[in-house]
Amino acid sequence: MEDHLRLLFDKLFECLNGYYKLDDYSIFRINELLVNLMDFSKDSMNIGLSVNDLLISFRDKVIPEMHISEAFMFYKKRIINILIKIESGENTKIWKYERHLKRYPLSEYYENLLAEYSSVLYGLTDSSKYCYLTNVRRFISVLEKKEINTVSLLNKKDVYQTLYEMMTSEHGLDKSTFKCIRKFIEFLISSEKAPQLEGILLDSRASSPVIYNKKNFTQEQLMEIIQCIDKNTSIGKRDYAIMMIALNTLLRSVDIASLTLEYFYPDKKEIMLKCSKNGKIQRFELSSKTVDAVIDYIENGRPETEDRHLFIRSRRPYIAISRKGTIQSIFLKLRNMTSIDHELKDGLTFHGIRRSVASLMVGNNEDIYLVAEILGHNEISATKLYTQLDASLLKECSLSFEGIEIRKGIYSNEPE
Repeated sequence: MEDHLRLLFDKLFECLNGYYKLDDYSIFRINELLVNLMDFSKDSMNIGLSVNDLLISFRDKVIPEMHISEAFMFYKKRIINILIKIESGENTKIWKYERHLKRYPLSEYYENLLAEYSSVLYGLTDSSKYCYLTNVRRFISVLEKKEINTVSLLNKKDVYQTLYEMMTSEHGLDKSTFKCIRKFIEFLISSEKAPQLEGILLDSRASSPVIYNKKNFTQEQLMEIIQCIDKNTSIGKRDYAIMMIALNTLLRSVDIASLTLEYFYPDKKEIMLKCSKNGKIQRFELSSKTVDAVIDYIENGRPETEDRHLFIRSRRPYIAISRKGTIQSIFLKLRNMTSIDHELKDGLTFHGIRRSVASLMVGNNEDIYLVAEILGHNEISATKLYTQLDASLLKECSLSFEGIEIRKGIYSNEPE
């Protein structure tokens, strides 16, 4: 029975690794489930059961009795259901997540085109590249349904109709998806695979979220969040260090999760990392309080582990915290402990710290270009969105009309 279960789990990993990037935590949990199943199979009441009956019994009797969250219980049951389908020889495509690549099978021509496009996506994280390719794959699948079998047959009207169909479909067409498709169209034009699309108008700004309506944290609110952290516990030491780094450096959650011990220099009061958004190596000066918070966490709160990431999960397996989810969850927990009123999409999120502190800096007459450098922005226009600049501050970033001939309008010297 144990050998059969191991073989079954080997097939499971083979299936999953073909479509997902399993992280260390997922591998640990799946192996933990294998151990649980092996122990369950040794029970005298289960001797003689077929593997399929054993799996069903474990799913229906054992998992519901486990003291775990509903989400984790669902996760375990889902894995067991996959194992049942593998054991029974059913087509495993039916259990795959709807959003992964194989939901949209393409012809060999388009698969090759997508592979070529993938090779030119420089400076993106694996997750960002996955997002681009998945959205483009969805776009292409609609084209194939319209019997547009090569991009040489594609015209502007086809693109507009396809985008409309995607927008009105069950999954919709959000700003992120639109951006991915627009980049793909630009690739087709620049590579001269579809030169007939030159001049196509694709602009998502009309449907973009209005960042100016989002609220900023006040200094008092940020202090309230910091003060509610219990720094006497190991988890509190970690959360305090994360928040101090966030306020000191304005790093994104994904970048904070990527920090490593090797690039923390307490003597120089510096920390370095490769920015996830633009790929730049950035160096950040840290305040004495931030350095002390990080040292306190490393010496008195960080679990012993071979993982070299700075921030580690508080429970086994002791690996790096989630690149985004864990820090978001930490922040939500802290915010809910304060008196801060929060509404859906009001901007009072972890990412809102960047916008709020940047706005405070600009409001205190800090140089806009310095703020842009701290935020890691290549373009000053991106910083304007973060900082909600007023008219007087925008003048600092504007260009004069000196040397530009104005032929018409109220500023023209010529008579109408």
